[in-house]
Amino acid sequence: MSIISRGFAELGGEAAHTMFAFAANPWVGLSVGVLGTVLIQSSTTTTAIAVTAVGSGALPIEGAIPIILGANVGTP
Repeated sequence: MSIISRGFAELGGEAAHTMFAFAANPWVGLSVGVLGTVLIQSSTTTTAIAVTAVGSGALPIEGAIPIILGANVGTP
């Protein structure tokens, strides 16, 4: 997780916010959470990426909640 956190921190503020701009719409965030979990077959990894993005300031907490919910929905 520390590697992911450092990656988001080094990405820079504006680039990180642009990368997570989709999270402004909760339905899109939910879909991204489901799709991420389906692709990598791990809801824990999807959740860890969202939490790390919040911790580094790249993603607001309001955008991470639908992603985490989508990760849980996408778990088989």
